[in-house]
Amino acid sequence: EEYNSENDLFELRKILVIELKRGGFVLGLNEKYQGEKYINAILASSVIPNVYVNAYVVGHTIDKTLQRESKFDRGRLTVTTYSQLIDTAKRRLFGLRDKLCDMYDDVPGMELYKQAKLF
Repeated sequence: EEYNSENDLFELRKILVIELKRGGFVLGLNEKYQGEKYINAILASSVIPNVYVNAYVVGHTIDKTLQRESKFDRGRLTVTTYSQLIDTAKRRLFGLRDKLCDMYDDVPGMELYKQAKLF
């Protein structure tokens, strides 16, 4: 969501769509089209104007002939594997974890817990 100062409202600006296929599934053109259909349906909807859609179709492997990315005026589709998605999430999470550890290294565990409960 983003704040719109013209009307003093928060408005939905980005949508994330993740289409997970069953284990061992090879992603092909039909699966990519499915992701593109989701994006087109959201963008064609007048319910959420001016939204940007990031969509991912995730499977075990990807057909070698398949182009992995499609761009739209207000969206992007990425075809990826489970392992690539997990590796990316780990790297981002561990980077955050390292920063948090550095920030709160000198704070005892119970004190940190008490501070967190206030929120």
